[in-house]
Amino acid sequence: MKLVVAVICLIGAFDLVSTQATIDFSSEIGSQDVRNAIIGLKVPNESGGSKVKYSISNIKITNFDADQATLSNPSQTNYNLKLGGIHLSATADIHVYKDTTIKFFFYKKTVRVNARAKAYVTFGNVHINQGAKVTIGGQGITATPTTCSASIGTAYVKLKGSDALGKIISPIFNLIKGFFKNKIRDAFQKQICPKIRGPLNEYMKKLDVNSLLG
Repeated sequence: MKLVVAVICLIGAFDLVSTQATIDFSSEIGSQDVRNAIIGLKVPNESGGSKVKYSISNIKITNFDADQATLSNPSQTNYNLKLGGIHLSATADIHVYKDTTIKFFFYKKTVRVNARAKAYVTFGNVHINQGAKVTIGGQGITATPTTCSASIGTAYVKLKGSDALGKIISPIFNLIKGFFKNKIRDAFQKQICPKIRGPLNEYMKKLDVNSLLG
């Protein structure tokens, strides 16, 4: 990240035409704080169904990594930082059940057939763009985040389960996958920027910009 700020300041000082600067974000001090802010994010449980009922619970992010950060299109003291090579995954607990009535002459009993599974979700085409501004004031040179955008393209879902999983869950498997590709994906997407803003802001405040300019 220090390389990024140095490039920005030099561009502003000498009014040069901007190019792109890429750094290994995964090895930068402060990247772990961004990672910790995203891992553990949760969204509300989902449930429904008619004859076959289901519930999706304990939905949370279990892994986040960004391999690199690319600086592009700086304008004087403003720049955009794009996190690339993002690995984002989540898990959830799936419970599917169906009540079946058994009849034998005058005997009648309703039994419940259960299936439980663990969903392992890998999100693809993840993009995070963070804007920032370098300002000079009484406290010296500081860099603070401005606008932020995050997008998640799609979700790949794998289920590992037990009991009568195949017979019960297969009719609604596409419905469950649809939740991860749409509603659950969107819910996680909305949480990313608010969560990373704090860690990035604290990291930028601690940058030794003066020594970089020296």
